[in-house]
Amino acid sequence: MTEAWGLTLAAALILLNGFFVTAEFALVRLRVTQLRSLAQSKGLRGRLLARMHRQLDAYLSATQLGITLASLALGWIGEPATAHLLAPALAALGFGDGAVLYSVSLTVGFALIAFLTIILGELVPKSLAIRRSVPVALWVSVPLYAFYWLMFPAIWILNASSQWILRIFSLRGQEPVGDAPHSRDELAMILALSQAQGVLGRRSGDLLERALDFNELSAGDLARPAADMVCLQQDASMDAIRAELIAHRFTRYPVCAGDRQHIVGLVHVKDLLVELSRPTATLHMKRILRPLPSVHKDLPALDLLTHFRSGQPHFALVVDDLGTITGFVTLDHVLEALLGPIPDEFGHRRREWVAQPDGSWLGAGSLSIYSLERVLGRDIDEAGEADSIGGLLMQRLER
Repeated sequence: MTEAWGLTLAAALILLNGFFVTAEFALVRLRVTQLRSLAQSKGLRGRLLARMHRQLDAYLSATQLGITLASLALGWIGEPATAHLLAPALAALGFGDGAVLYSVSLTVGFALIAFLTIILGELVPKSLAIRRSVPVALWVSVPLYAFYWLMFPAIWILNASSQWILRIFSLRGQEPVGDAPHSRDELAMILALSQAQGVLGRRSGDLLERALDFNELSAGDLARPAADMVCLQQDASMDAIRAELIAHRFTRYPVCAGDRQHIVGLVHVKDLLVELSRPTATLHMKRILRPLPSVHKDLPALDLLTHFRSGQPHFALVVDDLGTITGFVTLDHVLEALLGPIPDEFGHRRREWVAQPDGSWLGAGSLSIYSLERVLGRDIDEAGEADSIGGLLMQRLER
């Protein structure tokens, strides 16, 4: 083989090595969601990519076989050809001739081939595949598919051997890492990175982060303390009812017979206004009384939202395992967990936690742990059954 042919083959083998490295990283970088879109929009190449990703281990074996064959051939052809090219120049520099010149030229040729292989056959293709995974994957799909079937017997033997070794370590059949679903924490990290890189705006990122948190919340996390519930007495006079409406201006009021543990129903302010406008001296509370549902404190927040969307009143009592009323929750509380604080149309916004000059926060002990987590912007490690800040403190103090 002439020197020119040897150098030409060496350059081709470096590029071939780069092709298989590019194919390997491009396949691994592709996401399942991208593959579904490519299969529908990119014709044959998109469908081939989807098929290859379903047999990812086999096609990665094909890329590894290609890299190995190209590297072996490069060492066999490229190093001697480069050594012959460098020999005259090294002889002119005083390295003599014979065995010394041959050893030096071979060493320098090996170093040069290794340098070019690492740069042009490894690093550049890898960076290209990582940065432009979709177009690169489409470009390599047809040649890689053809190489896979051309070398199928060898690839089958390699893949079967690797599966046999994996079986020894009880790893056969496990999903590749790239196809595993993301955990909640991983999704939160993806959102944070997307915001940092400008892919998502701050408001969009906050909304998606709240949606992730929402799946882990319960009715007890969203509830307000029972002590904050404004109730109307069942036997209250019309003047007392008017005073309550003027003082609080809520839309819905629980009606109790005595204390807050004896709730008999719910009234809507529209029904109250109609009754108060009648030319009578007596308010017929029972006539406008509506059933008031109760939900367990451990009811998932998503189920609570479904409950409110099913036509139930947008107000519910929250009870514990013994049936004791521990708080109340409204549709507004659920929406605030998803969207953040929502002031009413009058600009009223009640703050549960008040920032203090020394950097601390002041709030009632009956407030939920989740409300403090939102203020602090981090999770609180809560062991046990504590639902409120007061309960958590008692638990930590072991009282």
